[in-house]
Amino acid sequence: MFNRKSKPSPFTGREPLTDAAFLESISVENTHQGLALSIRRAVAKVCGLDAQILHPTDPTPLLAEVASKRAGRDWDDIEIVFAMEEELGRSLPYGVTSEFPPFVPWRFFGLKGSIPIDFGDWIQRVVAVLGDSPTE
Repeated sequence: MFNRKSKPSPFTGREPLTDAAFLESISVENTHQGLALSIRRAVAKVCGLDAQILHPTDPTPLLAEVASKRAGRDWDDIEIVFAMEEELGRSLPYGVTSEFPPFVPWRFFGLKGSIPIDFGDWIQRVVAVLGDSPTE
């Protein structure tokens, strides 16, 4: 049997990014900054990482890969929704969560889905959806 060494996490040894620096790097209204940080914490939880390790420039497919390896199964966007609901302390209606941008690229019979540029862009788009939601 092969003795394959697992690759070190791309987040190993990374300098933490404070919440203030994270918020400076993304454009969200002051009234939505707490929401943006809650989303960051939820994604970090799914990935099994400290929230301050996540930077706005992280590619979302990389975060999905880390979360998938941790869970031992393929990526599913619903994991983030559940973590966000727990972090926010409320349910998020399907009609709202179905408007979240995809975290990983997808294909379906020749159709191709695009993803946000990076994690910061993804958070901005989710905040835009939730910020307009009557559940906030």
